[in-house]
Amino acid sequence: MFTRENQLIMDPKQMKISLMKPNEYYEKAKQSRVLILNHVKLNIKHQHQLAKTRYDKNRPDPKYVKGDLVLVRVINRTSKFQEKFEGPYRIINQIGPATFIVKIENPDNDENTNYTKQVTTADMKHIFSFEVV
Repeated sequence: MFTRENQLIMDPKQMKISLMKPNEYYEKAKQSRVLILNHVKLNIKHQHQLAKTRYDKNRPDPKYVKGDLVLVRVINRTSKFQEKFEGPYRIINQIGPATFIVKIENPDNDENTNYTKQVTTADMKHIFSFEVV
């Protein structure tokens, strides 16, 4: 009826299954655990690499060199109508791979003509100058 054949009394009995000894269970569990943990580590590394490639696919990688004109993000904005960036600043030194020292380009407007500040690439934007032909 349910695709299972009836067992008759005269049918030969199934062979006995010998189970492992208890100490073998522990060794087998240890081996399985090590195998599973190695697989999990490889899977985590693979998923991390996939997430990084997806993130980096559309991420801009701006390159700044000494002498570039940049705008610098205003850190403490008091109003939503205040400008997001100030400047122009000129890059005068590079401290690290993403850290720069910038100096204000137009000292006429400020009282401190030697004003410099340290900024990172996340807080800077290039200023592109277009030449009219």
